[in-house]
Amino acid sequence: MELGIGAKDAITGFKGTLTARIEYITGRIQYEVTPQVGSDGSSQKAEWVDESRLEKTAENKTQIGF
Repeated sequence: MELGIGAKDAITGFKGTLTARIEYITGRIQYEVTPQVGSDGSSQKAEWVDESRLEKTAENKTQIGF
């Protein structure tokens, strides 16, 4: 998986952009999935998902500006 691409949790269906990656000493890898802001300005919190549960939904990287 690559940061910036779209992905979803195969179990819960939660989807968004991969914005962070963490690797534990045990070898477990998780990605932070950040959903898009709704058209009404509403947003959900990002969730950490195990790499094994993620499916790509978009190849294009999302450009995030600060």
